[in-house]
Amino acid sequence: MHYCIYLITKTLPNEDEIIDIMSPFNEDNFYDGDSENKEYPEFMYDCYSIGGRYCGRLKLAVRDNDKIYNWEYYNFKEPREGRLFHCTLLKEIRKYFPSYKHEEDYYSYLGDGTFINVDGAKISDILNINDLSCYGFITPDGKAYVQEHWNGHNFIKNANFDTEYKKALSDYSDYFLTVLDIHD
Repeated sequence: MHYCIYLITKTLPNEDEIIDIMSPFNEDNFYDGDSENKEYPEFMYDCYSIGGRYCGRLKLAVRDNDKIYNWEYYNFKEPREGRLFHCTLLKEIRKYFPSYKHEEDYYSYLGDGTFINVDGAKISDILNINDLSCYGFITPDGKAYVQEHWNGHNFIKNANFDTEYKKALSDYSDYFLTVLDIHD
């Protein structure tokens, strides 16, 4: 099964940082021969991807005269993707098409001019933040919250999930949210 997990971090995480954050939930680190006596983590995965089946879910605001993003200018030296936001499509284009020069040439394919669809961005810049849902999320301290948790015998529903989720989005509004598609 695939599940949508939101990773909340102080800065936009690179792939190595995501691997470290996700390590406690990797089933390879759990099943080491004595899983009967272990406490199960909030969720486990065998693989994940940034975006994945949930790609383009975040609507990143495109603002004129913005000092952080500089949307109105081509940025020849430092692409925004991977530095200010995650966008799997732009990353794949850069990887597989050597003629790729400017990510700005693709923005119109990613949104309507007021936003672009991305897989990770600063929470305060996500236009549809109040419309998003997920199976679970991880806060900057590495704590995971999920809608229901497997305890080794049964699924236990988290009756407080919606409240915890809204509180996290409010508490960490100046942090980054990265969409992960996990598979278990």
